[in-house]
Amino acid sequence: MEAVTTTRADTGTGARAGLGLLAAIREVDRRDLGRTAGATSTGTWVSGLLKIRPAQASRRVKLAKDLDSSLVLTQTLLNAGEINVE
Repeated sequence: MEAVTTTRADTGTGARAGLGLLAAIREVDRRDLGRTAGATSTGTWVSGLLKIRPAQASRRVKLAKDLDSSLVLTQTLLNAGEINVE
């Protein structure tokens, strides 16, 4: 039982870290800092920063923006650690 509890706690911690990253991405996008840094878009900037594929980066930028408006339940589940960003 302890292993299950530990895994659940680790997942929650990871979800909160992912949520913090999404909040940062949302703010970078809102301020258009990716372009200020020389990237063609926030997605391109995130892709380079995190060393992930452009499509993955674009999905994260979209998710970050959508959490504030249309994905309220998803935001709640992320906050609770019930789901993760992936």
